[in-house]
Amino acid sequence: MIYETPSINYQERYKMHKRPYITTILIGLLFYLPGIANSAVRTIYFVPNDRVPQNRIHSTIDMQMKAVQAFYKAQMEAHGYAERPFSLETDRIGKVITHTIIGNHSDNYYLQGTLDKVEAEIQNKFNNTGNDIYVTFVDLSNERVDGNCGIARYQGGPVLIPAHGDCIEGEGGIDLIAHELGHAFNLLHDFRDDTYIMSYGYGRNKLSECAAAFLSVSPYYNGRTPKADKPATIQIVSGRQPPTTGDWTLRFTVSDLDGLFQVQFEHAFPNKPAGIIECQRIQGASSTQVTLTMPAGAKLSPVNNIWVRVVDNNGNTHTQDWALNTEQAEPTENMTYLTLSYQTGNSIMPTNSKAQWDSWLGHIWEKTPDGRITQKPPYYLSHQYSDVWDNWFYAHAGSRIEYDINRLGNSRFDGWLYLAHPCSDNNPPASIEFIAYADDSKIYNSGMKSGNKPNDRNTHISFGIPENTETLTIEVSTGESGVCDHFVIGNARLIHEATENNTETIITATPPVPTDSNETYLTLAYDSPDALIPTNPRGEWTTWGQLWEKTPDGLVPRTPNGVFPASVFNGEDWTHFFYGHAPSRIVYDISKANYKSFQTYFHMPNPCGNSIEVTFFADDTEIHNPGLLYIGRGTRIEFNIPEGTKTLTIKVDDLGDPSCDHFVFGEPTLTDQTLESKDPPNTLISTDNTKTLLTLTYETPSTLTPINSRGEWATWGQLWEKTPDGLVPRTPDGSFPTNTFGGEDWTHFFYAHADSRIVWDISNKDYENFHAHFDMPNPCGNYAKLTVVFMADDTEIYNSGVLQGSEGRHSEITFDIPEGTEMLTLKVDDLGDPGCDHFVFGEPTLTHSVTTEPPVTTTPTTTTPTAMGNTTVSLLPISVQAPNIGQLLKLSVKITNGKNVAGYQATVQFDDTALRYVESSNGDYLSDGAFFVPPILEGNLVKLNAASLAGESNSDGTLATLTFEIIAVKASILTLSDVLLSNSTGETFAPQVENSQITEPTKLIGDVNGDGTVNIADLVLVASNLGQIGQNAADVNSDGVVNIADLVLVAGALGTSAAPSIHPYALEMFTATEVKQWLSAAQQLDLTDMKSQRGVLFLQQLLIMLTPKETALLPNFPNPFNPETWIPYHLAKDADVTLHIYTINGELVRTLTFEHQSAGKYQNRSRAAYWDGKNVFGEPVASGLYFYTLTAGDFTATRKMLIAK
Repeated sequence: MIYETPSINYQERYKMHKRPYITTILIGLLFYLPGIANSAVRTIYFVPNDRVPQNRIHSTIDMQMKAVQAFYKAQMEAHGYAERPFSLETDRIGKVITHTIIGNHSDNYYLQGTLDKVEAEIQNKFNNTGNDIYVTFVDLSNERVDGNCGIARYQGGPVLIPAHGDCIEGEGGIDLIAHELGHAFNLLHDFRDDTYIMSYGYGRNKLSECAAAFLSVSPYYNGRTPKADKPATIQIVSGRQPPTTGDWTLRFTVSDLDGLFQVQFEHAFPNKPAGIIECQRIQGASSTQVTLTMPAGAKLSPVNNIWVRVVDNNGNTHTQDWALNTEQAEPTENMTYLTLSYQTGNSIMPTNSKAQWDSWLGHIWEKTPDGRITQKPPYYLSHQYSDVWDNWFYAHAGSRIEYDINRLGNSRFDGWLYLAHPCSDNNPPASIEFIAYADDSKIYNSGMKSGNKPNDRNTHISFGIPENTETLTIEVSTGESGVCDHFVIGNARLIHEATENNTETIITATPPVPTDSNETYLTLAYDSPDALIPTNPRGEWTTWGQLWEKTPDGLVPRTPNGVFPASVFNGEDWTHFFYGHAPSRIVYDISKANYKSFQTYFHMPNPCGNSIEVTFFADDTEIHNPGLLYIGRGTRIEFNIPEGTKTLTIKVDDLGDPSCDHFVFGEPTLTDQTLESKDPPNTLISTDNTKTLLTLTYETPSTLTPINSRGEWATWGQLWEKTPDGLVPRTPDGSFPTNTFGGEDWTHFFYAHADSRIVWDISNKDYENFHAHFDMPNPCGNYAKLTVVFMADDTEIYNSGVLQGSEGRHSEITFDIPEGTEMLTLKVDDLGDPGCDHFVFGEPTLTHSVTTEPPVTTTPTTTTPTAMGNTTVSLLPISVQAPNIGQLLKLSVKITNGKNVAGYQATVQFDDTALRYVESSNGDYLSDGAFFVPPILEGNLVKLNAASLAGESNSDGTLATLTFEIIAVKASILTLSDVLLSNSTGETFAPQVENSQITEPTKLIGDVNGDGTVNIADLVLVASNLGQIGQNAADVNSDGVVNIADLVLVAGALGTSAAPSIHPYALEMFTATEVKQWLSAAQQLDLTDMKSQRGVLFLQQLLIMLTPKETALLPNFPNPFNPETWIPYHLAKDADVTLHIYTINGELVRTLTFEHQSAGKYQNRSRAAYWDGKNVFGEPVASGLYFYTLTAGDFTATRKMLIAK
């Protein structure tokens, strides 16, 4: 299990942590480092091979790790646990040992998938056994680890922390390390107090009593070897639903043969992180009953996720979880199950012929209400609700099922429709429609459910059945594909209502439509108590011959070919709409109710640059005209209705191309409230009281619009905004802005032009943080240039500096907002070509806190196989020599002597420290029409599944081909397991299997990092390990110590292929002084062999390259800059170095003195002179031109530089 600390400022970190909802805790991988007899916490400094290692990183790590150790020691003592603190690996003088690892790849390689990639390389370099936890400081350019400030695994780590940047600076860095190390010690999150180290709070400074007690027995904290773990059980013995009144209390029985020490309760509301809500100490018992009172608000949440973790006396843990659904009704006596083959007093079977619902070659499966499953579907057709639902039946679309309900009384239907096998890209996605009839009248239609839409996979279906219905018919029809349209109907039942009269049809298929007695929907063809239809002739409002309407019961329209209208829009998000064509006139009789206002969304899905005019009349009087709607995409229309109005008329006039003037009214609604007393509706997006969205034109309770004049921020005459209701902007030709930027993926954005000034009133809101995506969509090469500044009232709190050309694209803006801020002002200033300085803010958001949705894992079912003759499934080639790092290796899954094979499953296990899985492709063995389940990658396992419904295959062939990338050159084994073959009747067989091995090629002398080649990275590894003793890959000659002889051997191997000039990285990694020292040491050795001589020659050439011929002052970088810059120079000989910085008027601003420096090149950031843009008093200097003068011995030179703010 991985825990992440998010990548925002320290004060906001706690708002983005996430907790996966899975019950099995992943055991952290153990990494084996050279070390001491007892287990310890060890540190690693990991740097990609194209980055320069930090000079003082070892001292920084020493200070921070000792501070973390002192924190844990003090807190354990404060809680009465006087045990020694966790051990740190230190040298003889007590300094923390930090192992430096130079990565096999460049910085860009590690920016994604950091944890897995770094783990793999460290595992490959250390092989001593132990029970250690390691903390790795990763030096990446983005100052993050997989986008976060920290990542850790439970139960022994590892822990990954950025090696530099805002995440790790100051006291915030110390508590960050302490928090992530806590996870490695097996501590859970605890949000009960923001000062707890395992919370996300600001100023975390203590352990909870629960955490301290747990650490006192945890083997991961005290360094003991974990003891053998005996079984434990956790059971819930109380009801799982809340009482109507009073507290909601749950009871559990817990037992552990190792003795109970502690019980921890975790809780999470949907989309919220999980954390401990109660911790109970248990002493002197191996079995007991515990109770938990659910937190406030739990009874109001539809789902509550609960974890119960038992800690035994040895510190071992066991966890069980439940998702408690407060809305799910318990079974009652007034219920009848719908089945296919199970007839009892409270269940019924179909009355029509089996041939009408057994539409797939006799393949049906059923779990009856008594819990029995006579035969499960084959493994490749199994479904995740097999053991969850009380009853279900599994069949194929094209089924018609009839039930006689004549004597059952008044009732409604309730159940679930599940798409069991949505299919992969190799077949058209499954498409299924559920239709119900009461006798001959259609009473429900789910609409077409598609396998390529995750929300369609599992649909809750509930509808009322009219009184006196004799036959209930369920039809499940298919779309364009008949191969994948399997379905499961789960928990199908008729619920008999207690009332005598119940003829109302209730439809709550996803998403349900709430009933509001204060609202009446305007429709075209849906006549119900809470809806109105037109009173004028249809010909006046269906002028185009085609018309679509999504009615308030959720039924979705289709064109004759079964799809949405060709000009798509966001109507699928609306509860109802109607789609027509101008000119139209629609009249509604509203005389029977006292309606006071009207509200709707108006949309032109196919504008073609045309304009439309919409006019509303109360009886014969015009009451509202929003003007010409030139583009009309996403216009909000709302107005009050005069008292006594009898008819409301909507008139839509065509003012342009008659083929383009389509229109849509979304959620047209009459209400009995005036607009002044009714908050603007927002039916398209969910409300999150922790967030406020910044917009330009869309005002709702969860958004803010500017308070200053539009002229101050619409400076270009054109402006686009995708509002949070999902309506997308268009240019006059109906497309996105010409300069696209990927904003279609954002929930909302605004697109404008510098110079703009936008002011939002945030007084009395107590906002803490701002975050947005930022883009310059039209950089014009490098001509666009602008700055972005945010002000809290009159104080600048964020300044982007100069953003020029493509460098200003695709960035993130985030900052904290000072407490008490009343006005937030955004200024975007134009510094370049005024025709190019467009800008976009994507998802600009003010937050109190941020949560992420945890993933859910499921466990597939399997079948018990029987042996299968001499059929063999093999991984080929049987043996292959490992290619070099970065190259691809293809392996085939072959079958020989196959007989009557219609499907297969197989799991391929590989060494993920040597290989990275890339992809799988399907073989040609199965018959035509076979469908293949997308491969599932779980750690170092690739799971393959495929089946054919068209027939069986025999003889030999290829089932699949797998492709891997080599990430380490080493020997490893690829094994096949869980291999099953099936025939067309669903029987499964286990064939013989043959595995494959990768052999390690003869290692090159000097290939320290094992990447198959000798390069400058190997020389760096030896140099960084000089003086180390014991087993070490940098000990090339295996004499037990890394010394100059090893360095010369690697240099000699480099010298066989290239001179140092071909290795520019060497010029940044080494200094002339270091190389001089190496040459001096080498000359004292008796190095007479040819390889060593070549190594000495290489070092001599490297010294020449590192020693410039002339002293020189080079241009600073970056330039222009804000606020800091680096000034590079060369020294041809040793000298005292001084740098003076002057204004354009000759006034001395700052003097930088470097004293005596050796000859060499001082040109990268780690060696060049650094100026922070401040004067001698520590004050930032003003924008403008400055001069800098370098004095080195008798050398003097001057250059100029520019600060642009």
